[in-house]
Amino acid sequence: MMNAMIGAAKRMSWRRLYGMATSNTGMVASTVIIQNLIRLISSLILTRLLDAEVYGVVGIVMAVAVVFGLLSDLGFVAFLIRSDKSVDSDFLDEIWSLRLIRSIILTILVIAGSGPIAGYLDKPELQMAIAASAGIFITEGLTSLGFATAVRSGKIIKITIYDLTSGILQTIVTIILAYYLRNYWAVIGAILIGGVLRGFLSYIVFPQSGRRWKFSKSRAIELGRFSRYIVGSSVLTLILGQADKVLLARFLTLEALGFYIIASTLAQILNGFAGPYSERILYPNFSRIMREEPGEIRRQYYASRTKINFLYLLAAGGLITSAPLIIEMLYDPRYREAAIYMQLLAFSGVFSLNNQAANWVLIALNRMWITMMVNVVRIIWLVGGGALGYYYYGSLGFVAAVGSVEFSAQLYSWWALYRAGLLSIRQEAAMIGLVLVGALMGYAVNMLGMEMIGGI
Repeated sequence: MMNAMIGAAKRMSWRRLYGMATSNTGMVASTVIIQNLIRLISSLILTRLLDAEVYGVVGIVMAVAVVFGLLSDLGFVAFLIRSDKSVDSDFLDEIWSLRLIRSIILTILVIAGSGPIAGYLDKPELQMAIAASAGIFITEGLTSLGFATAVRSGKIIKITIYDLTSGILQTIVTIILAYYLRNYWAVIGAILIGGVLRGFLSYIVFPQSGRRWKFSKSRAIELGRFSRYIVGSSVLTLILGQADKVLLARFLTLEALGFYIIASTLAQILNGFAGPYSERILYPNFSRIMREEPGEIRRQYYASRTKINFLYLLAAGGLITSAPLIIEMLYDPRYREAAIYMQLLAFSGVFSLNNQAANWVLIALNRMWITMMVNVVRIIWLVGGGALGYYYYGSLGFVAAVGSVEFSAQLYSWWALYRAGLLSIRQEAAMIGLVLVGALMGYAVNMLGMEMIGGI
């Protein structure tokens, strides 16, 4: 009898674990964890094949690509998710055609501007690398819309397959090219090849997503009306996300910038979860609630992410205080300078998920201006804090302002949630408590780990 009860308990436990793993939240979390493991393995291999300067070059090149991309961001994915016409073939053809036009224009602009941009950065040797990055846009424009429609339909498993397969393939290509080339062209080439692979995969993983050319002036006008806030917000996001790299590229050596890029990549691990989880899980859920039972939105705003918040906030606090140990364990002594950058930048992860959730729930409430206003607050903080930080403490002071910019966004998000009748002081205070607990745990692990490493 006892054996039967134990067996039944084990089966129930496995079923519960399987159910959690295959839920939408579980799939997104699993995807981010696996992607970060892939990046970690890739980083461990590449830092032994490539010099730190390579990361500085790639950081500059990708910053330029992101600048052009955000300056022309029209919010195609958000537009498709909110629209009731997302299942209409003609509608999808029109959106795909508009996105392709944007991609062609961006490709031409990046190639034409590569010389002046390299000159402005006082690194003329990077002109060819910047021009080559234009290929990112043309492959993006030719990719199917299957990803966006899958997000709206909640097809998280297909999205997971797409993300992981493309990530693994690009990592393999990067390592192979790095082994043979041993310079920044290995990483840039892998990014371009990865874009082509993602394009092919988008039609394989999301079948029947092929589109045909169909330009619609009326659809372009409709998209323009929808994106008028998004474009302004994207310009601000551009300044926030790339100002650090563009400015530091002028003041730091490529080696020091490489340390910063490595630290930034590690510090953004939690942000890498907060973004996809909020956009793919929370936003569709909030939009559905507003369509079907709007009276439930306040309760669901917090209830829908209670378990995720618990784990996320503990990890966010721990990441800050354990950064020196992480750098020491992952890289050779050449990269120790990255630890202080990582600690300063990891602070942003504390508020990232909460800010993302607030942004998407307010958009679901049709308050489209929220993203732009939050970014205005971030800009004010970055400009003021960055200037003061650099004046008193040099580049580290500027990095501290970058790492704390999400705190300013959190302050505004709390006010916006209060105005919308969604804010719960008790819930928010509990979240801060979890961060402090995580920070204490991370500090203890860091002290113990560094002592053990020192004794080896």
